[in-house]
Amino acid sequence: ALTKHIRKMVEALPLEAPAPDEGVAAEARHLRALRDRAILLVGYAGAFRRSELATIRSEDVSRGAKGMEIHVPETKTDPRTVGITYAEDASLCPVRALNEWTGAASIEEGPIFRAVPRSAKIATGEEAEPITGKTVRNVIGDAAEDASLDPERMAGHSLRRGHITQGALHGAGLDRLMKQAGHADPRTTAEYVEDARRMETTTAQDLGL
Repeated sequence: ALTKHIRKMVEALPLEAPAPDEGVAAEARHLRALRDRAILLVGYAGAFRRSELATIRSEDVSRGAKGMEIHVPETKTDPRTVGITYAEDASLCPVRALNEWTGAASIEEGPIFRAVPRSAKIATGEEAEPITGKTVRNVIGDAAEDASLDPERMAGHSLRRGHITQGALHGAGLDRLMKQAGHADPRTTAEYVEDARRMETTTAQDLGL
């Protein structure tokens, strides 16, 4: 999932606020769209594993003038803190998207990403449970399908892989990409970078054909 795909997926979400007389179903649909946009943009900008993204808590997020920092205590490697800046395009800004979701859902503590029931009443306090990695995968697949992209190619790993690939295409260095993704082995990151730059490094262009 590259930026062009993320844009299409976000644009396909039913983000327009419902009229007061449209009922609870419309309110739930809108809240779910706000949550899903935040999942897509935060997951992509942070290069998170889906399990990491699903379990982000309010106390893990620190907001500042340039954006936000998200602490990831539960990870396959060492705990890390990920920086996410404001985006120039407000419609694709992960910081604004997360703020809009938490504001609409009145989330001030506990899990950031929660289920949105048909009643539009989102659990609070001790009843609040985080979504699962499976939910993240479903959000990505459903958004891809709604955007007329191939949902089979947009799995739970697509946001993370897409971040590294797009970053490499835009010239981000291996060390920075490795740190953002939390890879313990630079060879893992290097594989993504190599894939992204294959058409630039291929020796087929040196054969005089």
